[in-house]
Amino acid sequence: VSPGQKTDPAVSDISVSEEPKSRTVKTKNPEIVSKTGTNSSVPIVQSSMPVEKTNPNIHEGTNDIVVNNPEVKQQPKETASPEKKKKFGEVLKGIFSKKENAEESKSDKTVVEDPRPADNRQATRRESDNNSSSDDPSSNGISTASLMEEVEVISNAPDNWMLGVKNLKITLKNRSNVTIQAASVAVNYYDENNRLLEKKLVYFSNVAPNARATVAAPDHKFADHVDFKLTSATAKEDRYAKTSP
Repeated sequence: VSPGQKTDPAVSDISVSEEPKSRTVKTKNPEIVSKTGTNSSVPIVQSSMPVEKTNPNIHEGTNDIVVNNPEVKQQPKETASPEKKKKFGEVLKGIFSKKENAEESKSDKTVVEDPRPADNRQATRRESDNNSSSDDPSSNGISTASLMEEVEVISNAPDNWMLGVKNLKITLKNRSNVTIQAASVAVNYYDENNRLLEKKLVYFSNVAPNARATVAAPDHKFADHVDFKLTSATAKEDRYAKTSP
């Protein structure tokens, strides 16, 4: 301000109080304006240090993402307590003790009787009953051997055959007092040199007591003679079989 000019006191106050300040220009991309008025293109670097959060569950804003750390729960291992082990052992012990007690009770039940004196009368009576049943041919106790002794086998075979064995018939006579349910006779065919050529079986059934039955034997072209033999005989289970008059 020149000394000849009048100064406004308000303006003088402003001019006196003003100090050189750096101007800042606000733009979309902030730049630093130096005191000389030149713009620096160095961007402002913001600190990227993360801010520690004491509680991850606190919401700092509506747009903040809350990350919950999953809690891993360890399943407790199944360890049998000593009481359970003891109970299991007691159960096993109780089972074995029950088995032992059952065996002991069974052994106790088997009472050993004192040997009684031999009853000769009873033994002789049983033997006599067995003998009577075997002697009585009408009873079922007849044996196969005794029955076969009561059976006779005959045939119509001549002394010599011409041009093979033909029309051979075997007759079974039942001389016992029981019915023969089944019987078999073996027929052997021989040549002139008495060499066995073939063996056949003929069967009889339901031959009444003191009766006979006749069956035809197979023919043989090269046989010169035959022989036969009773091989089996079975009595019919009939206690009331009676002899024919």
